[in-house]
Amino acid sequence: MIIIDEKNTFKIGQLGKPHGIDGEISFHFTSDVFDTAEAQYLLLKTDGILVPFFIMDYRFRSDDEALIRFTMTQTGTEVAALQGAEVYMERKQLPEGIEPNGETNAGFSIGSYIGYDILQQDGTKTGTITDYNDSTENVLFIVQTPQDTEIVIPATERHIVMDLPEGLLEL
Repeated sequence: MIIIDEKNTFKIGQLGKPHGIDGEISFHFTSDVFDTAEAQYLLLKTDGILVPFFIMDYRFRSDDEALIRFTMTQTGTEVAALQGAEVYMERKQLPEGIEPNGETNAGFSIGSYIGYDILQQDGTKTGTITDYNDSTENVLFIVQTPQDTEIVIPATERHIVMDLPEGLLEL
């Protein structure tokens, strides 16, 4: 068994929900390296370790999402078990002269918010964004609540609220 050292990898996204009946799953990527590298496999974090999954095929759905099939996942149950897995690449998979641009692109896309917590103004956690639905005119965040239920929240107005330390803005 080969152990993959996580410090030689970088996160490029997260898997969303299974799509259709052909073993596809949505892949929300937060790094443009995915399309540049032409990797034969991706590393999925499962049970706390990085496991290589070989790519059968993929097709782009938007600028930050692809539908992907792996050779080892053919049934709906196998694909569903991968939902929410973080996706990594090894640095050695990059073409010479290409560097990973960190975990996110310079500009945020709707898929970049997967994994973010939704908080109410009083700080109460509403849930965590696990996916999004952009098939209608109004984009919706799919949110997993602390009570383990799934809700949808419109993503039409976007605000980032920060609790900045006192004096930071005076620097």
